[in-house]
Amino acid sequence: MIKKEEAAKDPIKVKIYDFQLCYYQSFVCDLTIFLFMSVCCDILKEQFKSFINFYHSEFLMTLQLVNCPLEDYTYEKMWFEIQDKAKRELMRVLFVVKNSVSDENSTLDKISQDAFFRKDGRTKSFARRWKCILEIFTENGLI
Repeated sequence: MIKKEEAAKDPIKVKIYDFQLCYYQSFVCDLTIFLFMSVCCDILKEQFKSFINFYHSEFLMTLQLVNCPLEDYTYEKMWFEIQDKAKRELMRVLFVVKNSVSDENSTLDKISQDAFFRKDGRTKSFARRWKCILEIFTENGLI
């Protein structure tokens, strides 16, 4: 949503609504869940900062399309918000990964469907994924 003052030509504020869960929150929530649930660990470890850069550049291009001022959306401010929200988001990501059943057919952890549904296979899968997530957070100074 874009807020404009009546007499103003350009927008003065931007809010993005995600109707998956209806609450006002930082973009960091969606971005971390998307990255850590959708990208293979090896690729994520190698390209984490590149994904963040890409997200930021695409976001800026979208804002430019609707003539939004960009000064409040610098990379530095975005990265500060990621760092600020990281500890809370880490807990949420670990919880979502642990409770996700959508992982059963993914290649994220390279296990078979049968192994996933056995307790030992699922536990090993989650442990590998959690280890990867913790390493990425640590390597990027987020915890």
